[in-house]
Amino acid sequence: ITEIFEGPAKGTIVNMFCNDVSSGSEITINVDLKLSLKATFLKPFIKKFYQKYLTALILKITNRVESL
Repeated sequence: ITEIFEGPAKGTIVNMFCNDVSSGSEITINVDLKLSLKATFLKPFIKKFYQKYLTALILKITNRVESL
């Protein structure tokens, strides 16, 4: 669980769940995005950014684990 404490996304909570499945692992990410009134119009862009950033983070972790 990650919570953003300051900035326009203050109060946003990111939950990441990892489950073992027969073919490997399943990762589920839930984001409760809370934006200030000023940043509300940026919500579609911020959602895309989070999706790309979290996907890249998971791929980076996977690559490091596979290289061990």
